[in-house]
This record gives sequence, C-alpha cells and structure tokens, in this order.
Amino acid sequence: MRPDEISNHPLILDADIEKDASDKRRAEHQSILDSIGNSTIMMVDDDESTIDIIQMFLEEAGYANFISTCDSTTAMTRLEDARPDVLLLDLVMPEVNGFEILEQVRNHPTLMHTPIIVLTSSTDAETKLKALELGATDFLGKPVDPSELVLRLRNSLAAKAYQDRLAFYDGLTGLPNRQMLISKLDRMLQRSIKEEKKCAVFHLNLDRFKQINDALGHRAGDVLLRMVTQRLEECLRPSDVIGGLTNGHTLSRIGGDEFTILLTDIGNIGSVNQVARRVLNELDKPFLLSDQEFFVTSSIGIAMFPTDGDDVESMLKHAAVAMSHAKGRGRNTFQFYAKELNISSKRRLSIESQLRKALDRDEITLHYQPKVD
Repeated sequence: MRPDEISNHPLILDADIEKDASDKRRAEHQSILDSIGNSTIMMVDDDESTIDIIQMFLEEAGYANFISTCDSTTAMTRLEDARPDVLLLDLVMPEVNGFEILEQVRNHPTLMHTPIIVLTSSTDAETKLKALELGATDFLGKPVDPSELVLRLRNSLAAKAYQDRLAFYDGLTGLPNRQMLISKLDRMLQRSIKEEKKCAVFHLNLDRFKQINDALGHRAGDVLLRMVTQRLEECLRPSDVIGGLTNGHTLSRIGGDEFTILLTDIGNIGSVNQVARRVLNELDKPFLLSDQEFFVTSSIGIAMFPTDGDDVESMLKHAAVAMSHAKGRGRNTFQFYAKELNISSKRRLSIESQLRKALDRDEITLHYQPKVD
C-alpha cells in the first residue's frame, strides 16, 4: 500500500505497540549494563603501589580499560585526552592536590559531568564534606575494600550511562541525537583534516511519512520509525562508517523523520554512491504494520568534505540543502551538494518572502484567462 492510497485503515494494535516498547526498554537496559564493562577508568594517585592494587581488583572484576598517573601535575592533560567514564582520585598529593583537580574537573566544559570517586586515607568529616561540596560523586576511605569499590564503581557508571542516554540519545529509536551527532561530526572532521582524508554527511528524510502518521496515528508512526531505524542499522556495514560510538556506527536521528549518516575514510565517490543506493533500496521494501503493507521511500542529501565545507555547521546545512533538492527531483533518490543548489535555495526563499510581503500589501490580483473555442 502506497502512502497516497491510505484511507480509513485500522490502527496498529495497542498490544503490539506496548510489546515493542517493552522490548525496546529491556534492550536499552541490557545495553547499558553491557557497556559498563567497556568503560574507561582513570586513577590519579601519587602512590604507585596503590594504583597497582586497585588495577588488579578492577581487572578481576572485568574492567580492562584502566589508565593512571602518579603525577598530579599532568592529571588534567591526561583527563582531557582520555575523557574517562569515571575518575578515581586521591586527595593528598604533592604539588597539585585532589581538591584542586576536583574543582578543575567540575569547571571544565567537557569533563564537568565525569563521575569522581574519591579514594583517600583522610577520612575525617571535614575532608569528606569538602570533597562532596566540590562535586565528588562518592567517597571511600583507604585501605579500600575491593567488593565495595567494585559495587560503587558499577553504580556510578550505571548512573552516568543512563544520564548520557537521556542527554545524547534519542528516546524513541535509541540512536545518537543531534547533540551527539554534532560532537561526533566535529571529531570526524578534525580527524579528516589531520589525516587529509575525505568524509561525507548523509541527510536522510522519509518521503510522505506525514501521510502515514496522520492516517494511522503518532504511535503507529513511532513504530514505523523504529522499523526504519532497524533497516538502516542492518544495511550499513562497519566498513562504511566511522567507529567509536556505542552502537558501532554513526547513524543518528536528528528529529521527526530525519536521520543522518556519517561516512569516513572515503576512497572514491563510487563508494558513496554505493552506500546511498543500498540505503534507498533497503527502505524501498514494504513495511508490515498490523498485517498491512506500506511503502516509505526516502530522499538523501550528501555533503562531502572538504569540497562542501570544513566545519559542522556548513556540512549539516549543505547536506540538508541537497536533500531538499532530492525531494524536488521526485523523491526516492539522492543528491550531492553543489554551490548552484545553495544559490537556487536562496533564490526560492527570496521569492517566497517577496510573495508573502506582496500578499500582505495586497499587491497581487487574480485574473482569469477565458478559454475560447
């Protein structure tokens, strides 16, 4: 059934939607638990033997990504480079103490939300209160009990994972949201500039999705968006996209029925064409909703680095411009960005603005041309 053929068809059963949502919540919860073991833990302590003991405890508990430093003067530099998921911090250290590092982390624009567990031999009430006031997440006295440390670490990492998911991931599809996309795209561009490699941004918009949404309801539309997400995840290959994300790809949902895909280390334009065609072919297959078949195609705009921009804003804007022209060409196709497209878009916006002003000023009159046989 094509979107333009939709009329009074039954809604998707509530039970189907609730089961889908319940399965999604369980999968998200399991994903968070699975991600905890892959977390990066950093420890700052001037006692190297303490670091060795803690590292041994954590590796036995399944935490393999452990980095450390005994030099507190380099702690902030190491933190900025590593961006760990949690910081284990001693307080009593020469030159730069733990209180100073704690305060610097909480004032850092990128690191400010990093969980910090204080591990110190100074366990008096005044020290503990000061650490908590400066933003410590948790406080443990030395010598540290291994079981308690592992438990508190797990709780801190789980809390951070849930917060990150709320802040950086789309609640409906579980994909990275626009905020996460901007961060990943910036890193991809910086890497491409440094290594002198090409990369691309796909801006994907579903065709006539609004008609299905209006006909079947928003809840059914949500189910369809999750189906589209699954299709996109299945058709994208690890070799197509940059790594480093939790789900192993850079597919993002930036709002409504709009998605983005980041491609990196592009050898030639043919590989970009191949990915675009694969996505179009995958979405052109019918979707089954409540025993009804529906067809939802897509339009894709593509911006290439470095020819179409060298910063996040220009790459996203140019990909969106190209997508609009793909829709104008009849939908279910892809369009590469070109400067001429931008000129055409600006001209169209100017004409629309002038027409609106002309209507407000009553400068447009309607004339009928009679047909004469």
